[in-house]
Amino acid sequence: MALNFHSRGFRVFATARNPDSISSLAALGITTLALEVHKVESVKALRDQVLSLTGGRLDYLVNNAGTNYTVPALDIDNEEVHDLFEANVFGVMRMCQTFIPLLIEAKGTIVQIGSLTGHMPYIFSSGYNASKAALHAYTNTLRNVGILLRLWSAKSLTMYTGNLTIWRQRGACRSRRREKQSISRTSPIAFVFTLQTRPSGI
Repeated sequence: MALNFHSRGFRVFATARNPDSISSLAALGITTLALEVHKVESVKALRDQVLSLTGGRLDYLVNNAGTNYTVPALDIDNEEVHDLFEANVFGVMRMCQTFIPLLIEAKGTIVQIGSLTGHMPYIFSSGYNASKAALHAYTNTLRNVGILLRLWSAKSLTMYTGNLTIWRQRGACRSRRREKQSISRTSPIAFVFTLQTRPSGI
């Protein structure tokens, strides 16, 4: 996504817990910055950097922070689920709260990276399913009920990601979701794009 926006002429800022992990983006001219969405100080530091680099405007905030936790529903570890929600839900809320003044200034858009599992739960991923359902509900509130966002002309939307297989059987079209199984918990990673100088046709 960062590469796509960059190729269309946007100024892109990509973030990760360790900017060295996205050095390939820096080599292409994309500015890379450090961010840990579960730390208030890190989020505020990023905001200050973006303010100084952009003059206080933000056209798009793309929240792609996330982690997974795959175990049977009755075998979950509460601390692991807490960390999961910290990255997938609370960190996103923190980013939206912190960056909304810049988005309002630009009449920008919040883009959340959701998942089909928020609507079609995967049997061994109850914590992840719940975190994505919470993210969807939060974003729907921003979009449909969020009076402040509407008054200030900022927008929000959710992108539902997942793998789908479509096939026909006896004239009917069916869909089946395929999930990649994982037994390990990954580190939260965030890509936040500040996209400026909006090209025509985008």
